[in-house]
Amino acid sequence: MLEFSNQKIYFTCRLCHFLNSASLKQISFSNVIICRGCKANIRLQDNLGSTKKAINAIERSIEDLIDAFKSIKL
Repeated sequence: MLEFSNQKIYFTCRLCHFLNSASLKQISFSNVIICRGCKANIRLQDNLGSTKKAINAIERSIEDLIDAFKSIKL
Protein backbone atom coordinates (compact mmCIF):
# COMPACT_ATOMS: atom_id res chain seq x y z
CA MET A 1 0.00 0.00 0.00
CA LEU A 2 1.22 3.44 -0.89
CA GLU A 3 1.91 5.52 2.22
CA PHE A 4 0.95 8.92 0.85
CA SER A 5 1.83 10.72 4.09
CA ASN A 6 5.52 10.02 3.40
CA GLN A 7 5.46 12.17 0.26
CA LYS A 8 7.74 15.20 0.46
CA ILE A 9 7.02 18.81 -0.30
CA TYR A 10 9.75 21.36 -0.91
CA PHE A 11 9.84 24.94 0.31
CA THR A 12 12.38 27.71 0.87
CA CYS A 13 13.40 29.08 4.24
CA ARG A 14 12.04 32.58 4.87
CA LEU A 15 15.37 33.67 6.34
CA CYS A 16 18.03 32.26 4.01
CA HIS A 17 15.95 30.99 1.04
CA PHE A 18 17.56 27.52 1.27
CA LEU A 19 15.45 24.72 -0.25
CA ASN A 20 14.13 22.40 2.47
CA SER A 21 11.73 19.47 2.46
CA ALA A 22 9.19 17.97 4.82
CA SER A 23 6.86 15.00 4.59
CA LEU A 24 3.11 15.48 4.68
CA LYS A 25 3.16 13.47 7.92
CA GLN A 26 5.55 16.00 9.49
CA ILE A 27 3.24 18.82 8.44
CA SER A 28 0.14 17.07 9.77
CA PHE A 29 1.85 16.70 13.18
CA SER A 30 3.02 20.36 13.08
CA ASN A 31 6.61 19.27 13.65
CA VAL A 32 9.55 21.64 13.93
CA ILE A 33 12.31 21.09 11.40
CA ILE A 34 15.72 22.71 11.18
CA CYS A 35 16.64 24.63 8.03
CA ARG A 36 19.53 22.88 6.32
CA GLY A 37 20.91 26.27 5.29
CA CYS A 38 20.85 28.60 8.30
CA LYS A 39 19.84 26.08 11.03
CA ALA A 40 16.77 28.13 12.00
CA ASN A 41 13.80 26.30 13.52
CA ILE A 42 10.85 26.11 11.15
CA ARG A 43 7.50 25.25 12.73
CA LEU A 44 5.28 23.45 10.25
CA GLN A 45 1.59 24.27 10.55
CA ASP A 46 -1.45 22.25 9.57
CA ASN A 47 -4.13 24.90 9.72
CA LEU A 48 -7.47 23.39 10.75
CA GLY A 49 -6.06 19.90 10.13
CA SER A 50 -6.34 20.35 6.36
CA THR A 51 -3.20 18.32 5.58
CA LYS A 52 -4.31 15.43 7.77
CA LYS A 53 -7.80 15.50 6.19
CA ALA A 54 -6.31 15.55 2.68
CA ILE A 55 -3.99 12.61 3.45
CA ASN A 56 -6.93 10.57 4.76
CA ALA A 57 -9.10 11.45 1.76
CA ILE A 58 -6.37 10.54 -0.75
CA GLU A 59 -5.57 7.25 0.98
CA ARG A 60 -9.29 6.34 1.10
CA SER A 61 -9.58 7.15 -2.62
CA ILE A 62 -6.59 4.95 -3.42
CA GLU A 63 -8.10 2.09 -1.41
CA ASP A 64 -11.42 2.54 -3.23
CA LEU A 65 -9.62 2.49 -6.58
CA ILE A 66 -7.77 -0.71 -5.67
CA ASP A 67 -11.05 -2.31 -4.57
CA ALA A 68 -12.68 -1.24 -7.86
CA PHE A 69 -9.88 -2.85 -9.87
CA LYS A 70 -10.19 -6.05 -7.84
CA SER A 71 -13.92 -6.26 -8.58
CA ILE A 72 -13.45 -6.06 -12.37
CA LYS A 73 -14.17 -9.39 -14.01
CA LEU A 74 -11.90 -10.14 -16.95
